[in-house]
Amino acid sequence: MLDISVIIPTRNSMGHLKAHLNALLPWLSEVKQVVVVDSESTDGTVEYFHEHLSHPNLVFIEHPPGLYESWNAAIQRVEANYLHFATVGDVMPFESLVELYQIAVNEDADVVLSPPEIVMPDGQRNFAGWPIHRYCEALSSNEPYVLPSVERFIWNVHALPGTLIGSSSSNLYRTSVLKSEPFPCEYGHAGDSAWAIARPHTERWVVAPAVESIFIKHASSGRQRWGSVLSRPKLYQLAVDAFRTLSRSTKADEPGYSLLGELHLLLEMYVQKGQLVEEWNSVREGAIPWFLQPRAIGLRRKRKQLDLKLRCLADDLCARVVGSEK
Repeated sequence: MLDISVIIPTRNSMGHLKAHLNALLPWLSEVKQVVVVDSESTDGTVEYFHEHLSHPNLVFIEHPPGLYESWNAAIQRVEANYLHFATVGDVMPFESLVELYQIAVNEDADVVLSPPEIVMPDGQRNFAGWPIHRYCEALSSNEPYVLPSVERFIWNVHALPGTLIGSSSSNLYRTSVLKSEPFPCEYGHAGDSAWAIARPHTERWVVAPAVESIFIKHASSGRQRWGSVLSRPKLYQLAVDAFRTLSRSTKADEPGYSLLGELHLLLEMYVQKGQLVEEWNSVREGAIPWFLQPRAIGLRRKRKQLDLKLRCLADDLCARVVGSEK
């Protein structure tokens, strides 16, 4: 039996729940615990679980809506040494979960990351790629790789709000780490990104490029997208604060130490971008459409110019630090 608790978060998930459970049920008995956390479903989700899901160590939790609030509530009930989020619709084959677990044990890892195949609801593949995909492509190896702190931080901040976390349904986490440092809830849908960058010199992260899983990419609501935009300046400032911790704790002989000066410049650009985003948001909330306001047009132009500079420096840093311990 794997020393893993599987967390299944739901909210009105009946549209995909039957297929999801059909994929999980053949192997759920091989993990130590199953925790279901539901957020006020009204479509029969909870009833379907009670009728079709059984496990010797099954826990049901009801929690008010809130993505990371619900996840954190479930984490506190976990009994196994490691945990995995089996979000409805996202498929982690059992063989892949076993691989993640073996890597975690062998490497004494706190976090094991893998790049999921991104699929649209109609079954078409999405080739956009996240930081974890770009990282694995740049790494050019299928072997598990322990991320040094500076390398990890650069790749976590180079494309904010995206980080190496990718999809938590493709990863494995040490339970004690998430219990002591739960996902922050004040960053909208970027709580996992905030968690990823908040403690740059703690935990042992391992990338597992060859582990397979599937992430179903659903369209975000306008409210979710707008909430993400509003939280970005706060996320950028968090990255700056985390960098201060990283720079103080990184020794001169550690991989990536020589890049700290340029990394500081990158984060200063993020602060500038955050200021522009806040100004832009205030303009958008006005009664006059932004494209009729000269100030808004100027802000948009400045942000595009800054984005180009930021992207060039971020890509350069990523290229110079990837695989620094190989």
